[in-house]
This record gives sequence, C-alpha cells and structure tokens, in this order.
Amino acid sequence: MSSLKCSFLGLRIAINGSSHHAYISRQTAMLLGKERFKLWLDVGCGDGIQTAEVAKIVNHDLCVALDMAKRHIPKRFRIVADSIVADALHMPFRDRSFSLITCYSLVEHLRDRELFLKEVKRTLKRRGQFIAYFPNRLFPLEFHTGMPFLSIAPRWFAEVFAKTLLHWPTYAVWPLTKKEFWRLCASHFESVVINNANFEEDVIPTSFLRYLYRTTKKFGVLRIFPIGYVFKCRVS
Repeated sequence: MSSLKCSFLGLRIAINGSSHHAYISRQTAMLLGKERFKLWLDVGCGDGIQTAEVAKIVNHDLCVALDMAKRHIPKRFRIVADSIVADALHMPFRDRSFSLITCYSLVEHLRDRELFLKEVKRTLKRRGQFIAYFPNRLFPLEFHTGMPFLSIAPRWFAEVFAKTLLHWPTYAVWPLTKKEFWRLCASHFESVVINNANFEEDVIPTSFLRYLYRTTKKFGVLRIFPIGYVFKCRVS
C-alpha cells in the first residue's frame, strides 16, 4: 500500500495513498464519462502514481506526463506515459496539442495560476477538457504539513512554521478556495463544473481522525468544507 506522508511536531501522518489516488481517478472518470481522448497531458505528475491510476480508467490513446524534476518520474511508469521534464508555466508544446489536460495537487504550488491557465488553454484543442484537483484552503487540516488551520494562517506564520519546525527552505504552498479558482477558470474556459472531493474513510490515517471525519461527514460539515475540489473545464 502506498502512502502520502506529512509531519507535525515530529508526528508522521501517513495517508492511504492507494485509496487517495483511486478516489481522484474515479472522480476524473465520472466527470469525463466515456469520451475518448487522442492525446492527454498530465501536468505535475510527480512520481507518476496518480497518472498510472487515471490511465487505467480514462479512455485515451497516448499520455504525456510532465514534471519539473527528472527524478520524480520513475522508469516503471514510462510504460504508461511519455515523460517530459519542463515548467508548467512555459510548456514546450504547440498550440492546440491536447484533447485532455489534467493536474492533481499542483495548482496550490503555483504562485502564477493565471499564467498556468493561459498555458493550459493555449495547448488544449478546441472543445478540449481540463481537470484539476486541489485541496480546500478552508478545510481544517493542511495536508502538506499535518498542521491544523495552517492554510488559513497569515503567510508569515506559515513561512516561520515551515522553516523553524519542519526545516523546510520555504513554505511552497499557496492554498486556495473554490471561489478563487472558479474566478480564474471562468475567465479562460467556456464551462466549469465543480465537484467536492471527500475521500473514503480508509484514506484517513488513525482511528481517532477517522471518527472525527465520520462525525463531520454525518452532520454535513464536509458539504460546506470539503477536503478538496475537482474542477472540469472546457474550452470553446
């Protein structure tokens, strides 16, 4: 079982990565339906695990996986996609190259989201589709660090916390809300569909956190403050 790990004051919090990736893949497939995509680009593919999961259930002919760091793309995932090392803000592709572009847990790491969406729109074919998943800034737990409420704390506090307690060079996360990303997408795309992303209970790492998660879900809190969002956008 793969895991996604974050830490808070030395406590390692391991999230069930397999369930996480599978959930995002199902959300993607549900939004895309049975449409087939000739050329699909996954931006910010990281270790390639999410790309491989999505590839199992999305109809496509060829996938290209892009990431800034060459070490992030293991050889075992190159049978799923052709890997490219490049900057998401300056992608080395011709205009209208792809019928589908996806990015998972990427936009919260980009400061210039406007430029990124311009690149997505430039490289998408007419009637092409764009799928993005990102964590909700208003969700109580900041998953990159495991720190409660860090995503809504002042920027200076987040920087000091990351550098002092986690020994990170910087806090390279710029969390955003549904409304903030919707405004950006609405200015570039013809249609925008938004789904809440609330994972299955087995994604949550401990029995106590699972109890809290189950309780908040029961009382409808997660409908107001979901873990994250999956956006589907289409160009005209």
